[in-house]
Amino acid sequence: MRKIVHYKGETYQVDYSTQRAVKTGPSYLHFGFFKLRLSVFFMMLSFILSVSAYAAAQTGEDQIPNSFDGACDSGSAAAASAEEDFLRTFHATGMVFPDSSNRLLTWDDVAALDSCGAYSDRELLCFAINEIYARHGYRFREQKYVDFYRSYGYCGTKDMEAAAAEFDPIYECKNVDFLCAVARQRGYR
Repeated sequence: MRKIVHYKGETYQVDYSTQRAVKTGPSYLHFGFFKLRLSVFFMMLSFILSVSAYAAAQTGEDQIPNSFDGACDSGSAAAASAEEDFLRTFHATGMVFPDSSNRLLTWDDVAALDSCGAYSDRELLCFAINEIYARHGYRFREQKYVDFYRSYGYCGTKDMEAAAAEFDPIYECKNVDFLCAVARQRGYR
């Protein structure tokens, strides 16, 4: 009976019937196993770093803080005051997220809109998407948006492609994609 044995970096073929061992060459098994473990370690490390970087971008840890986080949670006097502040800002500026051109929006931002009583979450999502287009001079077709944004001085003349070409690729493009994905997920688009 013959068997391959790896011992101290060398490979031996052992014949147990004659009790002889013949050296067949250097052993790559141990080095290969170490190399495999090392590559798995670095893959896991890069995965953990990329997930933590993505999570930091999504939670906005290093972003400008959102003044509307939890703005419309119901059930407390502070929440009612926060909702009033949100509505006051929304009516004064015409913007759901006035800073959506300077930071990435998160799920917390969208969740804060869900329980606002004055507007439905569908309406606020539409306004949040449209405000980014309005900033870049988009000409709205629906009269309610034309009237709304004209009252805030956003009288656009550009078509959708021309307005979108001016988006900030770091924030505005990603925010429009994110808000549209949320609207699709909820069946609004």
